[in-house]
Amino acid sequence: MRRDQGHWFLGKGKTPKQLKAYARVFAAFAILELAAFLATATREDPRMWILLLTGFGSVLFPTMLFLTLHYLRDTRGPKT
Repeated sequence: MRRDQGHWFLGKGKTPKQLKAYARVFAAFAILELAAFLATATREDPRMWILLLTGFGSVLFPTMLFLTLHYLRDTRGPKT
């Protein structure tokens, strides 16, 4: 993907302030999802659908966090 296209969610034209806010939210949700996944996985009788949903969130939110940080780095301009 070319750098000037942007991501479908983060989009082109987001300000660094907006990207930082997204990064904070994704970081918080990544921690919460991982905690929920571990709490469910260590139960005596875990429900599979909860494990699937929290497992998906445990992958999705860190991925979105790293994408946000990647686009935040791109807003700083070229290295000199």
